[in-house]
Amino acid sequence: MKYAAAYAPYLALLLLAQFAAEVTMHSYMQLLLICIPCLLLYIGCSIAVPFYAYSLVKKSYAQNEQLPIVSFTIFLFVFASLIISLVQYVFYTYISPDYIDTLYQNLLENIQITAKVYPDIAANFQQIADTIVLPTPLQLATNSIANNGFVGAIFGLIYLLIIRFKQKKNNTQS
Repeated sequence: MKYAAAYAPYLALLLLAQFAAEVTMHSYMQLLLICIPCLLLYIGCSIAVPFYAYSLVKKSYAQNEQLPIVSFTIFLFVFASLIISLVQYVFYTYISPDYIDTLYQNLLENIQITAKVYPDIAANFQQIADTIVLPTPLQLATNSIANNGFVGAIFGLIYLLIIRFKQKKNNTQS
């Protein structure tokens, strides 16, 4: 797992760019000149993460063929998300403590606008609005670790299948 810990900061940089794009996009939603490039960066990072992680897994597997691919990928994503969750916690707590509140206020405003458009389901929207509880920065940070660990497990299974299929294909051609 030393490879996972060594490669995790590189994956964390990509996840950090994704987080920065997301925060900037939500903060400047009204300014299209800022929002659209941030959206494109967010989508680009979202697409690039699995491919970059695959290249890291493939490079590590080439160095050590006894590498357990699934657990390596899980640890890679967990170590990277530990770095990102620290950044998220600092951001939510110290840099922009009102970010979470503002995000949820925008959500409630959108629920109220939708309730005006669809008055027959306005009671359901009001019930949803009444049950929303703001998460703490620590909850958001730990949720990030859990989500990325789960994503790492899914990608690990996919990477295992891809690498084993290519390995079997190469063995049958030889």
